[in-house]
Amino acid sequence: MGKKKAKVLFICTGNACRSQIAHGLLRDMAPDQFDVFSAGSHPSRVHLNSIEVMREIGIDLSEEMVRKAERKNIYDRLYVDDIVGRLEILKTQFSLFISSDVFAYIGDLLPLFSCIKRHSTQNSLLVFSTEHTDDGDFILRNTARYAHSKDYILSIAKQQGFRLEFFTTCNLRYERDGWIIGGLFVLKVT
Repeated sequence: MGKKKAKVLFICTGNACRSQIAHGLLRDMAPDQFDVFSAGSHPSRVHLNSIEVMREIGIDLSEEMVRKAERKNIYDRLYVDDIVGRLEILKTQFSLFISSDVFAYIGDLLPLFSCIKRHSTQNSLLVFSTEHTDDGDFILRNTARYAHSKDYILSIAKQQGFRLEFFTTCNLRYERDGWIIGGLFVLKVT
């Protein structure tokens, strides 16, 4: 009997670009090691730039992707759904959760952390970025995006049984007024 594959969930806002690229790359590079999933907090169609970039390296993310994948059996699963609702429906455990630029669309992260904890294996990792603030727990900016403080993240992480493995601040992206400072976190289930 073969080694059990680790389950990896890529979380993105639209599940249309970054998570699709990450999903496609990991699935292509290590299909025997990982069951790969992706989901979005505000799911949409796969972005055309993602399709083109991946096509250049021989991975298909086109509109036909889901139908082709079903015929070829090359993806484990792909959902266009709300992340908390989908995790509850799946009733499965994951070893790794990766989320880039998603939490900026969610204010109170406690329900999501609680859900992720329920669907984590022992020693699971939660890797994510936030827009960073030192003002309170979280704030809604005039960009309609939330920023979260490190203290808030650590507080809800501790409540849900996560331990901080790594944190740093960095420049996430450049906008018209300058760099958006972000927090990069790695949490581990204790």
